[in-house]
Amino acid sequence: MKKFREGVLVGNLAIYPDILRKFLKKSYYFLIYDADNEIAELKVNHRVGGETIFEIRNISYENAAKLALRLGLESKDDNTLIWHKWNPVCRLYDDGSQDAESLKILMFQRNIPCVIVESKELGWTAGDGVYKPVDWSVEEIREKIEELAERYQEALTTSP
Repeated sequence: MKKFREGVLVGNLAIYPDILRKFLKKSYYFLIYDADNEIAELKVNHRVGGETIFEIRNISYENAAKLALRLGLESKDDNTLIWHKWNPVCRLYDDGSQDAESLKILMFQRNIPCVIVESKELGWTAGDGVYKPVDWSVEEIREKIEELAERYQEALTTSP
């Protein structure tokens, strides 16, 4: 049985954020607290816009803050109404080639979240333009992935 202090109790619901965060994939998460209506909304943006994971009503600010912090979300100050955790999310345009497979393996090894899109031509993006072999060699794309992994190493080693 779970220890009471490990959860966040909201009405009849006990949420265990330490367990939940183990199973969230790396993405951009944010929890928004509406103080007027006492609603906390956990959202995710995995390169398709903000989508609501769940909404909790009649939750106190203290419980919302506790939930956010236990989920690994951070805020700029102690009185915030928004907590977040950002990870880079890439997109690989997979043409079925060995090069595409090698890029997938590299991103997996570096723990970089990636959306795989079936495509007729190989391409990769981290949101700053699409790198394609016409203008970029596969080795240069590989270097871009390594740079991204190094730049965001701290974020990529945490969960989610």
